[in-house]
Amino acid sequence: MTQRYFDATYLGKLHWIQPGSPEVIVCAEAADELVRALHGWAEFCSIGHRKKRESLATPATVRAVSAQFQTDCASGQIRLLPLTDTIVQRVEAVFASAPSTTSPPPPSTASPKSTPTTNTYSPPPHSSDWWE
Repeated sequence: MTQRYFDATYLGKLHWIQPGSPEVIVCAEAADELVRALHGWAEFCSIGHRKKRESLATPATVRAVSAQFQTDCASGQIRLLPLTDTIVQRVEAVFASAPSTTSPPPPSTASPKSTPTTNTYSPPPHSSDWWE
């Protein structure tokens, strides 16, 4: 079974047509199951609220998209994973060891023989066993 972990951004692109939606839909269709941590439900609600606040969606549209999300969860297309102390501690450890930047360091003005810094951060696997 192919599982894909979708964060709030991907769930938003899956349920709201916006830049990047076609690629996310293709990615979702290639999976047997989409998984998301339980707090993702609250994050998904915030996307609808933001769209309503910014006049990008009507309250009726937000309700309809929210209902679709709930239907997707109830039907098993999206499985919400429990959020336990163990998971939060693992997330804390991952962030504690994550690099402080996502960009490569600027070119050095030091000696041209200096060796480049390599990123030794290794993200956790993207499968449901990480959550158990």
